[in-house]
Amino acid sequence: MDLKTQIKQEIEKLLKQSDLLKFDSITETLESPPNPEMGDIATNISFSLAKKLGKSPVKISEEILEKIKLPKDSLIDKIETKGGYINFFLNYEKISENLLQIIQKEKGKYGSSDFGKKQKLMIEYSQPNPNKPMHIGHVRNNFLGMSINNILSFAGYEAIPVNWINDRGAHICKSMLGYLLWGRKNEKNQGKDWGQILDEWLKSENEWLTPKDADKKSDFFVLDYYVKASDEMEKNENLDKQNREMLQAWENKDPKVRKLWKKTVNWVYDGWEETYKRQNCIFKKYYYESEIYERGREAVMNNLGDLFKKTEKGTIIADLEKYGLPGMVFIRSDGTTLYQTADLPLSEHKVKDYPNAKYIWVVGSAQKLYFQQLFLVFDLLKIMKKEDCYHLAYGMVSLPEGTMSSRKGRAVWADELMDEIHDLVGKEVEKKNPELDKKKKYEIAEKIALGAIKYAMLKIDAFKDIIFDPKEVINFEGNTGPYLQYAHVRADKILQKAGKFKETYQPKELMNEEKMLIKKLLEFPEVVERSAKEYKPNLIANYAYDLSETFNAFYHACPVLQAEDEKTKNFRLTLVKAFKTTLKNSLTLLGIETPEIM
Repeated sequence: MDLKTQIKQEIEKLLKQSDLLKFDSITETLESPPNPEMGDIATNISFSLAKKLGKSPVKISEEILEKIKLPKDSLIDKIETKGGYINFFLNYEKISENLLQIIQKEKGKYGSSDFGKKQKLMIEYSQPNPNKPMHIGHVRNNFLGMSINNILSFAGYEAIPVNWINDRGAHICKSMLGYLLWGRKNEKNQGKDWGQILDEWLKSENEWLTPKDADKKSDFFVLDYYVKASDEMEKNENLDKQNREMLQAWENKDPKVRKLWKKTVNWVYDGWEETYKRQNCIFKKYYYESEIYERGREAVMNNLGDLFKKTEKGTIIADLEKYGLPGMVFIRSDGTTLYQTADLPLSEHKVKDYPNAKYIWVVGSAQKLYFQQLFLVFDLLKIMKKEDCYHLAYGMVSLPEGTMSSRKGRAVWADELMDEIHDLVGKEVEKKNPELDKKKKYEIAEKIALGAIKYAMLKIDAFKDIIFDPKEVINFEGNTGPYLQYAHVRADKILQKAGKFKETYQPKELMNEEKMLIKKLLEFPEVVERSAKEYKPNLIANYAYDLSETFNAFYHACPVLQAEDEKTKNFRLTLVKAFKTTLKNSLTLLGIETPEIM
């Protein structure tokens, strides 16, 4: 049990000294007052009792207070009433002694709990298509998924991060066809259909370019051919026909087409692996549409006449109107399937692999209706209960006009975004630390750059859109990742300069800035629990910023190394150490690393 919970339990015990509150639930009424003059914790329970007792809240609060007697070792310093509220002021000397020892003992585990009771929670995120690199939307998706996974694990859940790859369809065949037609090193493709060229590729693969030949990251290499094929198809209907023929051959498991398919998608996977490694993004399991898509059609046809109906136009839909939702198409009139068709066997696999779990999908907010329909279908087919499903929706990410790739009128790729921010940070690192070797400068710039991007993506509530300004996110001042990393570096420098010291948990007398820092450190476990409960990494991000602001106020008001006496100095060093631990834990949950120097 964390210390904040202990404090709340003590408050409940104190309040129940009054006969008026013997059987009332009190914990839910406790809140943090907006003004410190009104205490650290307050309850409005007098207002809920007023109607029942026929008295004013002010009178009730006064009667309750008369019955309360504080024990000598209480974590509460004093209690007051104001305007019907009962306000509790914490005993910071006592809390300091307990809290700093807890943080010192728990270190990297401070803030963790068994709140989740080992409940399995699967988080499906990222979901890129293997015909191109990841873009800026995937950056937000990845960092949301990663942080949710970290937070849930820290809060006692069994978090299971998985990825779903849509590795089949016309979009994949476009990149395959593009490579076949335009990836050859000579002009031998003239006047031949794709089948002939494919036979020649199988015999002489070395006549075609590879990512190494082109000196390109492999997912960008495949993208070039996808773009080329897409552009040419707009001008040449025959190419679209060839693409459909290739798709049909793939569906028929043509071994020649499947070999070309494996070659191109594996190039994309190799490229993604570099991106994921750079982001420190790890999955426990990958699911591939190509392995299970056929079972989706079976699931639909097996339930035809019940949930699924065939329309006059020949499409097969899930009839959801009686549940207040529009119908959802699962098989088109030409017999082809859709994303949702594959989601049926995918979800069956998830339940088989991880039974008795809850399931989270990190997908853009544009798919809100899609998931409402899909979760209902899962429930009606008894695949999984809709209350065990959660769509973690997130908003769009855009860049200010004229910055980076927005001026080029195309997608903003994840690698380009990371490179751009790294270059901007690298210039600052060069200015501040010219004496460092090249490798060290790169490592520092990379940690700051990735921290800047992650924090910018996570500090905003997921459902809101983001305008990502590259210059703003790397600012070393303000609500940014580098600002938080710098606060950590500052604390570390103080501790390094101090060397060995005797940890001291109680000062002679607490200054207000010391109290505020202790109060903020005390909040961390509660913030983690709420963040886990609501799937909101922004709560951790906002806490980390508030904590850093509180620390900087303490740093400027309370001399540490130049403290007036040894006991005060040791206490403040202990407080700095506790801050450093707590900030580090906060940033780790967000997936942000802390550089040694900045």
